[in-house]
Amino acid sequence: MANLRIGSATDTGQVRTTNEDSLVVATPVFAVADGMGGHLAGEVASAIAVDTLRARLAGGDPIPSADRLVASVKAANVAILQAARTAVERRGMGTTITALALLAPEPGAGPPRLALANVGDSRAYVIRAGVLKQLSIDHSYVHELVTTGQISADEARYHPNRNIVTRALGIEPEVRVDAWTFPLVRGDRFLLCSDGLVDEVLDETICEQLAGIADPQAAADSLVATANRHGGRDNITVVIVDVIEGIDPPDDPLELAVEPHWADGEGEAAWSDDLRLDDTPPSPPAFAVPIRDSTPVPGIPRHDPEAAATRPRRFTWRTLLFLFAVGAVFVAAFSMTAVYARTGYFVGFDQANVAVYKGRPGGVLWFDPTVEVRTPRVRAELTPSDITIINSNLEFSSLDSAVAFIEGIAPAPDPTAASTTVVAATTSTISGAGTSTPTTSAPAGTGASTTVPGDGG
Repeated sequence: MANLRIGSATDTGQVRTTNEDSLVVATPVFAVADGMGGHLAGEVASAIAVDTLRARLAGGDPIPSADRLVASVKAANVAILQAARTAVERRGMGTTITALALLAPEPGAGPPRLALANVGDSRAYVIRAGVLKQLSIDHSYVHELVTTGQISADEARYHPNRNIVTRALGIEPEVRVDAWTFPLVRGDRFLLCSDGLVDEVLDETICEQLAGIADPQAAADSLVATANRHGGRDNITVVIVDVIEGIDPPDDPLELAVEPHWADGEGEAAWSDDLRLDDTPPSPPAFAVPIRDSTPVPGIPRHDPEAAATRPRRFTWRTLLFLFAVGAVFVAAFSMTAVYARTGYFVGFDQANVAVYKGRPGGVLWFDPTVEVRTPRVRAELTPSDITIINSNLEFSSLDSAVAFIEGIAPAPDPTAASTTVVAATTSTISGAGTSTPTTSAPAGTGASTTVPGDGG
């Protein structure tokens, strides 16, 4: 039996009113669970998870294989789903789980080994010779952003969606469990923790405290206290497992014979992207590629990913919201176009009459101008220059100004109207015997006669 020393601590933090984290420290299994799902529901889910592992694995004797640990995690998933069906307020509850278990040595296969299982974003680390290594891979939205290069590891610590997990217990009937095994090496120290620790404390500080505090319980208490001093925005849970007896450390302290949990027991990986003291923290490693364990869970129907991919997409409220937004944009654009197309007035001809039109000359899209006022003025009584002006569709800001313009157009003169000739009267003087007599000339053709007086005879 391996000799292990254990330390553990959990705290509500400085912001939350309840502690939804749970832990189990019961040789040969150690685990941390971070519940989610609202008041009480998250606490229930995490408690079910650790209670299931305790009931199935605890008892002092090492478990026979990593398969037993994975099966226990899947059993916890089933138990949470069943509990959620019994109460409305528990619907949708879930939890992360990160568990470490001591494995029994296989005959002729060497010393005892450890198995690690993980679902969600609670983490597992190991520190050896002053080097800290993250063993688990976060199943979270921000981890995907980091691994695809969209944000940095530092940005992930403060990202508004840092608490969104992409995998958890209690969400779907079948859960994918990441699992690895590795040899028990004397001097190794393992850390299991919820994200309430790593969101507040940098990996460099975690490494310093794990390397500098020998007692595992004192180290656990110190890490929780540090997270609270840095803000304590979430529940904080820490489990530390020290390996007192095991195989000798390798000549290269960075060598870690990690094996992913394959169906045939094969597979190996190297220790890479390591964090030493005074180094910058690495991005979460991907040195081991876990595969999905296909063992069916009794009582829960299997999930077929290929069938799910071909299933028609459901009409959700997000789809409705999207359609509503698209419709609102279309209505707004239509309204703005209608207002623009129907703004203003211009003058033009409506057949022979001069008219005032409402709208834009030529129309806009399917909005044509309409006759607002048809005046009695006709094309025939306008001068050529006025006809040219009206044909240019002169625009006005108001109906009154357009009508006033038409009323102010002077009519053209009538070329057929009769002309009047004015003949001025003339006065002539005829000399006689010392007298003068005025004569009046009548217009020609009037038949008027002129009388000229004689000398009195």
